[in-house]
Amino acid sequence: MALCVNGHTNEDSFKFCQECGASLLVDRSLQVYVSLEPPVHGRVSVFFRGLLAVVPTLIGAVMGIGVFIVVIGAWFTAVFTGKVPDRLHGFVARWVDYQTRVRAYSHLVTARYPDALNVSNNREITTTVTSGPLKRSAALFRIVLAIPAALLNGLTGMATFLMAIVMWFWALFTTKTPRSLHQATATLIRYQSRFAAYYYLLTPEQPWHGFRGEGQAETQQPTSNQWALTKGARRAIIVSTVLGGLLYIGLNVGFLIFMNSLPKYEYYCVDSEGYFAGRIDGLPQICPPGSDEFKIKMQDTRYRW
Repeated sequence: MALCVNGHTNEDSFKFCQECGASLLVDRSLQVYVSLEPPVHGRVSVFFRGLLAVVPTLIGAVMGIGVFIVVIGAWFTAVFTGKVPDRLHGFVARWVDYQTRVRAYSHLVTARYPDALNVSNNREITTTVTSGPLKRSAALFRIVLAIPAALLNGLTGMATFLMAIVMWFWALFTTKTPRSLHQATATLIRYQSRFAAYYYLLTPEQPWHGFRGEGQAETQQPTSNQWALTKGARRAIIVSTVLGGLLYIGLNVGFLIFMNSLPKYEYYCVDSEGYFAGRIDGLPQICPPGSDEFKIKMQDTRYRW
């Protein structure tokens, strides 16, 4: 349902309010509701949070296999009809909601264990997204259109990982996380969920809006309806994202250097008298009958840093 400026509800197919004729306020982005005030954690739960999050993560991965299959069908439907069927939309939305709660739990944004069977709204974190029409051309090229947002999504993953480390040590000794880091992590998790909603055809809206919150506040904000963040939280988002990008680049460069430092060999086959019987260029490395395999280290073939 769409919401009119005067509060009346209207069907999504109408562009103007049926009651007063005003334009509709249609928000098709994924809405995430979470307390921006850090919860109290148990120290034992914090200490074993990584292990406790393994099962929910595996459940989300198994559900993701079904989501992948469903999204293929949803993509074909959206390309030809301009809309994802409500049942498929609801299934994927349920998975995105669960993944959001798993991320929030594993990153200490919430203290409540994510229950895949709990569908009530009485939770520390909930997500909602309305079903509606999609542009068929946008659905057709969704993977291409999502590339810029996907790159930022990767950076937010590294950023939340870095903040989670600091929050873990802080909560282990104080039972609460720093408010600025809590809000920053919650905001980046919201972006990740909005990206998933866009990528998997739940919404036509790119996830950029509200990346750094939708306002500033130095007083306590009980809910995230407005996502009014403290200045510290907004700074934490910028700093952690930049550091996350540097960490990502550093890890990839380090991996390339490590792989380049490994010795490389050429494999040959020789017969019983030691004569060349063939070179092995592929796998599996099987020599002809009556010959043996040997390897020789390649010289001056690696790139020098």
